[in-house]
Amino acid sequence: MNDILTRLTYLMKLARRCAFALFVIVAWGELIMMFTKYKTIGLMIYEEYGKSAIGYYYLIVAMIVCLLLYISSKLEYLVDDINKKLTDKN
Repeated sequence: MNDILTRLTYLMKLARRCAFALFVIVAWGELIMMFTKYKTIGLMIYEEYGKSAIGYYYLIVAMIVCLLLYISSKLEYLVDDINKKLTDKN
């Protein structure tokens, strides 16, 4: 049972780290690239497809980050619930 808990905890931390990494890459990447001579992904999408496409791009990134954080929180509740049930049995 401890093996399952450690794997669930690992998945919980992995989901949080992926959400944070995606946020940092997109948000800070866009910000840093604005001050260089290179174009950002957002600017390329805006120039190619217009305003609606850039909105969809940021919406998709935000939804993925929120989904990963939601999965992480549900895994945390599951691990806590299993731990409580295991400690109550003992």
